[in-house]
Amino acid sequence: MRSRAFATFFLVAGAHSSPHGIRNYYNATDINGNDTVTPSTTGSTTPLPIEPVSKIPYGVPISSCTTEGVFALTFDDGPYQFTDHILDLLAEAGAKATFFVNGQNHANIFDNQDIVKRIINDGHQLASHTWRHLTLSNELDDMVIAEMIRLEDALIKIVGKYPTYMRFPFFASSADNLKTMEALQYHVIHADVDSKDWDNASPIGNMKAVDIFQREVEAGGTLALAHDVYENTAMKLVPEFLRIIKEKNLKLVTVGECLGDPEANWYRTKRTYTPTPTAGADRVHITSTAVPNGPVSPDGACGGDKGYVCKSGYCCNNIGYCGKTESFCNPKGCNPLFGVCGVIGTSD
Repeated sequence: MRSRAFATFFLVAGAHSSPHGIRNYYNATDINGNDTVTPSTTGSTTPLPIEPVSKIPYGVPISSCTTEGVFALTFDDGPYQFTDHILDLLAEAGAKATFFVNGQNHANIFDNQDIVKRIINDGHQLASHTWRHLTLSNELDDMVIAEMIRLEDALIKIVGKYPTYMRFPFFASSADNLKTMEALQYHVIHADVDSKDWDNASPIGNMKAVDIFQREVEAGGTLALAHDVYENTAMKLVPEFLRIIKEKNLKLVTVGECLGDPEANWYRTKRTYTPTPTAGADRVHITSTAVPNGPVSPDGACGGDKGYVCKSGYCCNNIGYCGKTESFCNPKGCNPLFGVCGVIGTSD
């Protein structure tokens, strides 16, 4: 049985959050950061009576636009070396798009910070595609949360905010994944036009994806999936996608606009929750004589080529993340060379 992250994390909810299915392991805070709700120790699953700002549901897959006369073109897996050219094409066409970015996929996001900033500055929408493009339906919830939070941290460092829109890699999500996205207050975006450019990326000049794109647009599709990491997409396909949409007299807009969601709702500048470890009433110990030695991790990643160690009281798990939950701190899950758990606090 999978270990639920909600049993091993506190979620400190901020203004306007009402995550269902999460016990009251949190404080609600107002816009100034003041506590408005005392954390419960009863384990009640009743959500707090605070409504989210956005009218778009959280944790519910959305595959098509709701605004008439528009079309949303989206790109996954970047930023990458071909993203700038796509941005040039969009600028020439006066079109807007949405970019679902990864932290570490085809490239590291910190190596392409200028592209991320340009996406924002050019008026496009930035959205989350998770940190490493894992198949999240195969992962425990604590790893799903870690994948989201690590990208949030990176985007806060790069552009000062993080998105409220996300797309699951491979569109692969479980019921638990969707509950997690509801709790983290993410709008989940799918598509009703899949160009399959990834499957027709070579040779350069392969236009099969254009035929697929046109057929699905003619069938009424309004929200398209493509990828900015393929040269064929950037150089050959995107100009054709733009032509097809223009011929249909549709306006190319961001996903947020195509859903009628004001731009103010697309991002947050600080978290509405804070993951804080808990092991309930039981205390968990890691016994080790190792003393972690190395630079303290700046982003929650540990070990690896740079040899980052976790901050005091956190353990480094076997895939390179710092944490204090039971999944991190059990003897099989902790690498004490890069971090050692202390005693995990109780829920009271």
